Amino acid sequence: MKKGKLIVLLSLFAGMALTSCLSSSDTTKQISGDASIEIKANVVGQTTTYLYAPTFYVQSTFAATKAIAYLKNDPSVSYNLTTLNAGGTLWSYVPASTEYKETKPTEGDYIFKVKFTDGDSLLTTDLLSSSIIYPVTSVTATWANASYKVDWVKDGSHTASLYAVRVYDSSNRMVFASPQISSTTFTYTFSANTSGWATAFYPTSGSQYTLEVTSYQYDDPSDTSSGIQAIARELLPITWGQ
Repeated sequence: MKKGKLIVLLSLFAGMALTSCLSSSDTTKQISGDASIEIKANVVGQTTTYLYAPTFYVQSTFAATKAIAYLKNDPSVSYNLTTLNAGGTLWSYVPASTEYKETKPTEGDYIFKVKFTDGDSLLTTDLLSSSIIYPVTSVTATWANASYKVDWVKDGSHTASLYAVRVYDSSNRMVFASPQISSTTFTYTFSANTSGWATAFYPTSGSQYTLEVTSYQYDDPSDTSSGIQAIARELLPITWGQ
């Protein structure tokens, strides 16, 4: 999992309340966990269906050596998270392409257990519901005046809480991430000089990239600190400068 894919999500996640519970008496140790559903389109000929997979994120205030997530009512449904930074304070589980299924992940409370470098551990819980959004449609990227104007059409049956635009290079490394885009905005313009590019990276004319429009749904649409319930992605190949 690339750290860059978390730029937008972690900016939301950072607003969530950190909690301390169970096996540590040290109040400086706090964790927050988020369970979400990833949704992607599966196009076969003229037919589009959707596939689903769970994804998990943990943030802590103290260096950790391990983080897992498991279903409260069935601990055999368990996921090992991977650390995202040298400090061991950010962890994630993002599904492989083979893990997407036609059925949604099991609803319910997911328990996050984090083990710290000093041997202490903490637990926290996040509810995963069945609520979803679908990817946007009709994504276009129009090149003019040395910039791309990206347009999309929102999913008609579900309302996203916000959007983001990203760019990946040919090795699937994320090289650009936009700021959060309002749920009522369906266009975004950026250039090689727009803030958000990876350090020391500059897009090359004629090179192939993949543009992604990402939709996010909050756990509670009225509460921007409630965490993320669903994430949907739509991809578009582009040739820089065309």
